Amino acid sequence: MGDYLLCHAAFVLPVTFACYKTDGDLKRLKGDTAYFNKMIDANIEGYRALKNSGHVILPKEDTEFEGEKYRKTCVKFFTLMCATGLGKICASDHAMNAIDEMSTLNRDLKKLFEETGAAYPVWQELETDAAKYLQK
Repeated sequence: MGDYLLCHAAFVLPVTFACYKTDGDLKRLKGDTAYFNKMIDANIEGYRALKNSGHVILPKEDTEFEGEKYRKTCVKFFTLMCATGLGKICASDHAMNAIDEMSTLNRDLKKLFEETGAAYPVWQELETDAAKYLQK
């Protein structure tokens, strides 16, 4: 899998976990900035593991993924997704209809975490929230 696809998976999977936590209704997370920050923390854990294993973080705008600017941009995006129908169009419809794909991506990224010795406690917490959908 190329760097861009790995990075995409590291961003999309925490959003997928949110979809599964809410049974596909992201509006249930409207205004939940604490949960949005957990999604960002999980994404950062993924990006950090990728970067530390020699992958390039893409798109280039995400290179500074541990900075405050990145976090603010993500919170704005998640706020918009969960307050409007955008979340259904951008994330939940696909996540709810692609459980096999999302489960495979999650297993593959977890292998990377394990192989590189990366810590991913927030990822694991969100994964637990999504357990009723994820396939082992």
